[in-house]
Amino acid sequence: MKVYKAIALPTLLYGSETWVAYSHNLKSLEKFHDSCARKILGIKWQDYQTTDSVFDKANTTSIEAIVVKSQLRWSGHVFHMPDTCLPKQIMYSEVEDVKHTRGGQRKWYKDTLHRSLKECSIRTKTGERLGLTEMLGSYQFTMR
Repeated sequence: MKVYKAIALPTLLYGSETWVAYSHNLKSLEKFHDSCARKILGIKWQDYQTTDSVFDKANTTSIEAIVVKSQLRWSGHVFHMPDTCLPKQIMYSEVEDVKHTRGGQRKWYKDTLHRSLKECSIRTKTGERLGLTEMLGSYQFTMR
């Protein structure tokens, strides 16, 4: 399990700080994560173990919790950057003259960030004022 956490998970989640998290992508990653944990621990589907109990035995959390934590950490770094830095300018910019494609609107990173803040019960203004990186140290992720 230590090798999986040290090599496979970082490779799987490379750049997840800046992903626009779609639920179907997270479900696919979650299935892979669950199956890897079950194979490593030797748990068969006939054992009727829940995903939460498998993650408890593996001493790990869900992919969604890992992605949300990394996104909030990165957003905290962006909030603390000087106003002249490009990532902060892009984060606070508004896009004009956007053509919408067929099939509905696509999500933006800001949509993902606002959803993550809402799920973690962090108000947007409070997160910006206090700095998200400081808040993550004391916040326990219970999302599964």
